[in-house]
Amino acid sequence: MLNTAESTGRQYALAERARWMGWPEKLVRVIDEDLGLSGASSAGRAGFGASSR
Repeated sequence: MLNTAESTGRQYALAERARWMGWPEKLVRVIDEDLGLSGASSAGRAGFGASSR
């Protein structure tokens, strides 16, 4: 998990870029509660559940 801090920074930077490009704040969301987990599946990843949208 050495890249977790870098990954978090990149996610927040992308969110800031989206805001800068005119995306409404309510549509910009960073999902960071499950950093370090595989992206192969959304199972068990709260940030990707239907209720989180």
